[in-house]
Amino acid sequence: MTTTPLSSVSELDWSATRAWIGRNLIEETSPGAEVVERGTIHRQVEALEMDCPLHYDDAEAKRHGYDGIIAPYRMNTIFASQPFWRPGDPTRWETTDPNFVIQPRSSGRRSQVPTPGTAGFVTDLEMEYLRPLYVGDSVTQTGKQAR
Repeated sequence: MTTTPLSSVSELDWSATRAWIGRNLIEETSPGAEVVERGTIHRQVEALEMDCPLHYDDAEAKRHGYDGIIAPYRMNTIFASQPFWRPGDPTRWETTDPNFVIQPRSSGRRSQVPTPGTAGFVTDLEMEYLRPLYVGDSVTQTGKQAR
């Protein structure tokens, strides 16, 4: 087996990507696909075995100062997301190629950040949750700021 020494591998040019630092990535306001639902919270809690009564026991959540059961904070992005497909949309499976990768839809019209190669990645992500998500709430995404 031969390996290529790291010193002979050319560096990728990230300058076009760096130029996007500080720019808004979401260009329009976009409501999430679904309202917060008790059953969706239940399935998330069940899959992760989260035995926290704030997520399934209305009386216990109220006893701790909440208005009712709350969604785990990690679900904010789930409820902010657009659907991957809606009835009447064309198929997203454009080929029978077993290596085909379906492109995710994003909330709102997303700017295309240039990257060298075929993929991008997140190096730092911070979120501030201002209040919990209750059953019946809806989430609207208004923008993302690259830093």
